[in-house]
Amino acid sequence: MSESTEILLRADTHVHFHPCYDEGLFLDSAAASLKAHSANSNLVSALMCLTESHDANWFGRLAQLGSDAPIGTSGWRVRKTRENNSVVVSDDQGRRLAVIAGRQIVCEEGLELLALGYAELHDDGGPIRKVLKHVADSGALPVLPWSFGKWMGSRGEIVKQLLEDPPCDFALGDNSGRLAILGEPALFRTARSRGIAILPGTDPFPFRWDASRVGSFGIEWRGGLDPDAPFQSLKSLLANQSGAGEPFGRLESIPAFIRNQVAIRLRHFVGSTS
Repeated sequence: MSESTEILLRADTHVHFHPCYDEGLFLDSAAASLKAHSANSNLVSALMCLTESHDANWFGRLAQLGSDAPIGTSGWRVRKTRENNSVVVSDDQGRRLAVIAGRQIVCEEGLELLALGYAELHDDGGPIRKVLKHVADSGALPVLPWSFGKWMGSRGEIVKQLLEDPPCDFALGDNSGRLAILGEPALFRTARSRGIAILPGTDPFPFRWDASRVGSFGIEWRGGLDPDAPFQSLKSLLANQSGAGEPFGRLESIPAFIRNQVAIRLRHFVGSTS
């Protein structure tokens, strides 16, 4: 068996680091869920793809640290790669995580777009077809993620049209906030019939308790990432396997779903009245 197929790569493709999170808990939880210990020291077997909003830049903070610099008091350290859109973090237990830069962009139509591997800042508000093409042309990976209530009505029709007449190659995104009891969105089945990949991730909420959920929902492939070029090796893996992989983790329970939906609405209400 070749080196590239000796280990299992597990990835969370929709990750936010919110200011309320404890860095140590966040990284420890991700490492445990993604099984960051690797039997092959030449490859990285755990991956987080950041999807930061326009006013967040945790990746930028990591990238500015010197090589082998500590990440606060978390017990983790950062190492630069050959890429400007990735770093590798490690701890004294030998756990390693590749961290890929990325953006979550809110488009004119009210739909969100994830730009995996996009290290620059990006304004919200552009037309989704134009933003999709821009992200793809930049070399990043565009992902159109499912979001509660946003694939219904006119916005659902827009997603359907993008699947039927795509301006570029892109993937759809699933996340663990989706209720299993509601079943899989029909647009996922449409995407599969057209050979479009579906990349799952946790999409954690901006509440302290959700930091521990990172890495608990995602996708796994046979193979590993080059620790010096994790993003490029991820792109190669996706191209070689046509995005195929096995999802892991469980969707949200009804009590947790209700708690998070109520909390996010309260947060927006308080923010709008302050």
